[in-house]
Amino acid sequence: MKCYESRPGPSCKTDLCPLQQIVHGKKEVVIETTKHEINGKELTLIITARPFRDAKGELIGIVQSFQDITNRKILEKEKETLIEELQESLNKVQLLSGFLPICASCKKIRDDKGYWNQIEAYIRDHSEAEFSHGICPECAKQLYPGLQHEDIT
Repeated sequence: MKCYESRPGPSCKTDLCPLQQIVHGKKEVVIETTKHEINGKELTLIITARPFRDAKGELIGIVQSFQDITNRKILEKEKETLIEELQESLNKVQLLSGFLPICASCKKIRDDKGYWNQIEAYIRDHSEAEFSHGICPECAKQLYPGLQHEDIT
């Protein structure tokens, strides 16, 4: 059985076929290609072909080896996908750093354009943080002295 019968691929019966290249004088051919097994499973292979010559130097055969790198290619693709996802996540992360001009009284933050923003809005716009509001026990005692602070927080 010929290799193109047991594992057909895109270079079979073309000038890209390693066997054809050896017949036309190449001393060694190494290619990465896909082939299909008889059951239809697609394989990624590294094919190496070399001439087999007699004592007179006449071509009497071709030695071909197939290295199955299908799993490696799958892992490489998964790695590339993961790197893309991580890069996308990294691009989404907005890091607050440096000095933040903040009002000592109302706690608003001045942005790069000179506008004063509530701290929640500023942090929300410059990070992925979200806020929910409550009242801490100290403020609850000051704002609502007649109530139990557990009822408010």
